[in-house]
Amino acid sequence: MAGKRAYCRKQAKSRLSPLTNSQILDELDNLTTEESTSHEPFPALVLVDSQDSSDGQASTFENGDFKISVNQDNPTTPDICDKSSTSPDDTHKDPSYEQVDDFDDIDEPKTKKPKPGTKGRGGRPKEDKIWDSFLITKSGQKRSATCKDCGEKFGWDKVERLRTHVSICHMKSPSKKTFLTPSVANTSQRDIQVIAVKQTNSQTSLPQLFRGLEKFKDKMDTQISKAFFACNIPFSVIEHPEVIKALRMLNPSYKPPSSKTLGGPLLDKVYNEIVSTAKEKAQSKFATLMQDGWSGLKQAPVISHCINVEGRDSIFVNAISTTNEVKDAEYCANLAKDAIEEAEEKFGCEIGAVVTDNCTTMNSMRSILSANSDLSTYGCHTHWVNLVGKEIAGNDIMDKVKAVQRFFRDFTFPRETLRKLGGLQTVLPNETRWNTQYSCLENFAKNHTIYLDTAKDVKAKTPPEISDILTDLYFYQRVTDLMKKMAPVTCAITKLQHEKANVSYAVRHWVKISKNCGLSDIPNCKFEERMDKALPPVVCAAYLLDPYYRGNILVLN
Repeated sequence: MAGKRAYCRKQAKSRLSPLTNSQILDELDNLTTEESTSHEPFPALVLVDSQDSSDGQASTFENGDFKISVNQDNPTTPDICDKSSTSPDDTHKDPSYEQVDDFDDIDEPKTKKPKPGTKGRGGRPKEDKIWDSFLITKSGQKRSATCKDCGEKFGWDKVERLRTHVSICHMKSPSKKTFLTPSVANTSQRDIQVIAVKQTNSQTSLPQLFRGLEKFKDKMDTQISKAFFACNIPFSVIEHPEVIKALRMLNPSYKPPSSKTLGGPLLDKVYNEIVSTAKEKAQSKFATLMQDGWSGLKQAPVISHCINVEGRDSIFVNAISTTNEVKDAEYCANLAKDAIEEAEEKFGCEIGAVVTDNCTTMNSMRSILSANSDLSTYGCHTHWVNLVGKEIAGNDIMDKVKAVQRFFRDFTFPRETLRKLGGLQTVLPNETRWNTQYSCLENFAKNHTIYLDTAKDVKAKTPPEISDILTDLYFYQRVTDLMKKMAPVTCAITKLQHEKANVSYAVRHWVKISKNCGLSDIPNCKFEERMDKALPPVVCAAYLLDPYYRGNILVLN
């Protein structure tokens, strides 16, 4: 009997906690079932706010819209909280039983508060003021929140996301942000990074994925082939294990092309792209054809043709291996005519002039072209100016300077001493390189002090003629004076080699050389003769019509 009383007290204590509506209905069902199966009386639960509630005194507990009352007027219902009804000798107490003297001493049970923004039986927390900024709508089983200020709609999401939106909402006034948490309220708008997630209704299909991979491989193959062509790298390098390993590290799924593919389809593809780009630049414009010849690595003669489009862009036309053909004036003229037809057909431009170098064969070829067509022909101004520079330098000074340069280049002790003392590497003139005469004189002048100190060393074993040249200060003065005379020529050669240089620009430099070089004092200088050949009437007309120069400083005979 005592054990049952303890059980009743435990049951009463558990029923004193606030109950939800659904829990109340479950308790009522349980009471009905227990009364039908047990003769032991239990406290009666009454819905106080209903019309059939008991008129007796009751202790009530509120939960939601219902009140639970324990009827104390029923004489058959024992007072389960009366200490007198419990025997002190009862040794079968439940260890979880706690004796209380008054209902007011019972602590309110702790309830777990649901996390903000989570769904549950109790719904969203009413105390979170963040919901005051949103309009809650319900469609079927789904609910959504819409910002009252900017109208942005959210799914039933976490409260943290809604707080972030409120803190950065551009339509919300500062006064409405006072209920934010301190960590968010103290954060400036620029410190909050909003990550926009693009939602897609469908995933990428496998065919689309493979098409994307194919496009990526085509782009990579094309770019790698351009790098090989531009740097003149052998095609076999693409198959080297280290090159393949490097490319795989950049992208494990990428398979580089073979050397055969690189020198075949990819070479044709890049060539067609370049031709297409060149055609866009040269379409319906005037151009000048340039012809030049040289020998390859195996001494095979080659004649190539390029066009210059209105002084802006240079475009390659063709290169012809002449094999065993005799490169006379007639043969070169026929090649130039074929190149003119090919360029006009391929690039859609109009060839109005032809320029070549100044050898005897090219002079005759230009005469043939100008006699049989309306083409304007002229020689290479840079080549003519370089010949003038050779004549200004002379042989007497250059021979002595070259002797000193060879001594410090060919012998070990002078060469290593020059390097140890911080001198410049020796330079000798080259017949096929422009401005090398001036570079040789400049190198001699800059190294002269180190040359002189090294020549005095006994270990250098300096020949007497080299020592005489280095100790002759008058000779050194002649070298520096010659460099001053050659400076305008060197400047002209450098400027005329520019891709955008034109004939009117060349005329200006011819006039400057005639005024500043003092060529009248130089014997065997054919400056006037070369200038007359370089400035035919068509070139002088271009200078007169150029809006930049308008014929200034030009004296016409």
